[in-house]
Amino acid sequence: MTVMASSSTSADRSPADRRTVDVFGIGWPLYKAEALVAALVVLVLGVLLTGAVGGASFAPAILAAAGSGVVVWWAARALHSRV
Repeated sequence: MTVMASSSTSADRSPADRRTVDVFGIGWPLYKAEALVAALVVLVLGVLLTGAVGGASFAPAILAAAGSGVVVWWAARALHSRV
């Protein structure tokens, strides 16, 4: 059985790996976390607006959240790969 030990100190990481966020001990690229937060914000706003106008379907809110998450994912990934 092989055991692999890894260190997660920022001094040992390469510059590309320093743009990560620890989620439950696992390093996520920053663009993924940004996309997830953006999608959740859009989803919450969409649900609130749908409820405020008396809408019966939350499908537009879900589609808007998914779309914004994808757009932020790709845009942030492109921007972070340049730096």
